[in-house]
Amino acid sequence: MKNVAFLLFLLSSIVSKVGAQELLHSVYMQAIESEQVCDSLLKMTADIDLEQKPLLFAYHGAALMLKAKHRINPFKKYAFFTEGKEVLELAIAANPNHIEMRVLRYTLQKEVPKFLEYYKNIEEDRQIIFATEKGINIYNKFK
Repeated sequence: MKNVAFLLFLLSSIVSKVGAQELLHSVYMQAIESEQVCDSLLKMTADIDLEQKPLLFAYHGAALMLKAKHRINPFKKYAFFTEGKEVLELAIAANPNHIEMRVLRYTLQKEVPKFLEYYKNIEEDRQIIFATEKGINIYNKFK
């Protein structure tokens, strides 16, 4: 499974940018439930530069946060969560108008336990996402 996801990701570099984004999103959605796919996504995005590929950088942060979900040790869970949050926030700070990054953060903030106090941007992101048809369409892919 891990090799299949990685191979699909590599093939995506040959297809259009839109096709690559769809594939990235698909792998991310699978990573929510599968630790193996999550690990593959982390490997795919490990050496991504924020300036060169900001969306992949944001997905790396989100994947780190998902990795926390798959861990048992609470200290490791928190470490992955914190690192992922920092990466995702850095990506959004550099690209505040990027709707898909906002959707990533919005969906994560809605799911993260409240005691982690990662919910401060929910309303801001919701307003940006649902202000355009594009935002609504992207959000609907994350359901």
